[in-house]
Amino acid sequence: MSTPAQVPGERMPPLYFAGRDAELRKFDADLQRLCSTGEGNGLQLTTGVPGSGKTRLAGEFAKRVNGKVASGRTVSTLMISSDELNDPLSLFMAMGRAIGDEQKASKIAQVDDRVSNVSGGVVGTSVAVAKDVGRRTSAFGGLLRESVEKGMWKNKTLVLLVDELQAIDDEAMSALRVLHQGLTRCPVLLMGFGLQHTAMRLANPTGGRGISRIAPQTVLEPLPPDATLVAFAENLSMVGHDGIPDESLDALAKASHGFPQHINGYLEGAHAALTQYGHLTGESLQHALRYGHERRVMYYEDRLTNGDSHGPMLAVVDAMERVGETALTRRQACDALAQGGYGDDDLDSAIAHGALVYVRGCVRGKMSFGIPSFRSYMQRVLAREQSRERSENAPDTGR
Repeated sequence: MSTPAQVPGERMPPLYFAGRDAELRKFDADLQRLCSTGEGNGLQLTTGVPGSGKTRLAGEFAKRVNGKVASGRTVSTLMISSDELNDPLSLFMAMGRAIGDEQKASKIAQVDDRVSNVSGGVVGTSVAVAKDVGRRTSAFGGLLRESVEKGMWKNKTLVLLVDELQAIDDEAMSALRVLHQGLTRCPVLLMGFGLQHTAMRLANPTGGRGISRIAPQTVLEPLPPDATLVAFAENLSMVGHDGIPDESLDALAKASHGFPQHINGYLEGAHAALTQYGHLTGESLQHALRYGHERRVMYYEDRLTNGDSHGPMLAVVDAMERVGETALTRRQACDALAQGGYGDDDLDSAIAHGALVYVRGCVRGKMSFGIPSFRSYMQRVLAREQSRERSENAPDTGR
């Protein structure tokens, strides 16, 4: 097998998947339970800030379990976007294809009749039914229930992974709710992956009913140090770089803070430096670190720009500095924003775009920056801004 020419981009599957062992074990346990009982447990939600590796994790799990047999059931996988929940007929057909029974799915959905009727210029009852399924999500449950009754799921199970779930619209929410409730008894492991505010989005749709009762979500944190080191060593090996000194790998790992997006940036920098210098020490290592640092700063600036959050987040980190805390309650954050001339919408925008996250396990609902390195960056920006203001306001002592 030829050696890859470059490190894959941050939205692409890594050459070597490192870490996330606890999450993968949890997913596998959920799947084993579904296969043994035939009963799903509703939506299994995984959340994290942008760049935390949600899509990569979903793809890795799907790759590992697709085609396996558990408790007599063959496992199939299907990864979709939240937009695909808008068309329940197409989704039902995709599910049928995924488990290898598209023909039976077509018969249940009367797709064949619809096509023949349309081509013949006659609109029959089945056309109305099929078109109605495409419009009315309430018919989706009927299709799933009939597919069970007609044996489409015998000795089969499907892992359905929905990516970017925070972007779901109200129309798609109905299909998600049908799958989540599990009343059709389809052996489907429903897995959702989204940003940190996804659970709130599901519970509070802009119209219609939402989903408030879901299992405790899995929140992706940065990788631990040992997994981060493995990620650097193995991925660099995959692009032809072996024998890298431990101290160089350790420098890359520490600079990345174990955050998957940062790891990708430092990997790209290390690959470029190794290609240019033939080693990763001294100036070569500094080259890699500078490149990774630039990618880190671009990530932070993207989060701030996308949420129009530069000013608001300076107000938030200033409040953190003043109270000596790394997290604020929502009330504290809103008060800090108000003093700077900002509103509650600015706080919600920062959360939606990954600048701030709610702290897990905090009963008072405190929020902080999603990764410690982001907070450190904002502290440096604040210090520079305060220094500039002091310089501008200093009295002119020149004669």
